[in-house]
Amino acid sequence: MIRNITHYVAAILHWIYLPILLGISRLLLRKLNQKRFLMTYFGIAYGLALVALGVFGYFKSGGVSVTALIPAFLGAPVTVLALLSLNPKFLKIGMHIIVVIALLGFIATAKDTLGLISGKEIENQLAAYSKAITCILSLVFVVFSVVSFIKARKANQNGSI
Repeated sequence: MIRNITHYVAAILHWIYLPILLGISRLLLRKLNQKRFLMTYFGIAYGLALVALGVFGYFKSGGVSVTALIPAFLGAPVTVLALLSLNPKFLKIGMHIIVVIALLGFIATAKDTLGLISGKEIENQLAAYSKAITCILSLVFVVFSVVSFIKARKANQNGSI
């Protein structure tokens, strides 16, 4: 059973998520006019990845567990807020709210992810892998966002924005 789920997760990452994220990244980077909106586009990709993960988990579980949609419930507001952040008027507040959502997603899934990594007995492998992917995506987004916020603050202090 573990091998089958591992195979599915690897296939999802290899054949679905990575090409989608790379395609979105390439498209958005081509259209990127201002460097300050880079994290907004990363937020859109992060939100869409969570929505795709939640929808996949829901259908993979046979549609019986609404809790499989939890990543999608995190990803939908992230995507909407990131799209709203394309407007400079909402950039700062929208991105800060997205980081709070990502941080909550990381905190909520970190314990189970550490259990998965440490080899703890897993009752529901699909849920465990979904939580692990959510945890990793959220952590990466939070780290990149914090670095971006620091750079933006320094640029503001230097008067270059």
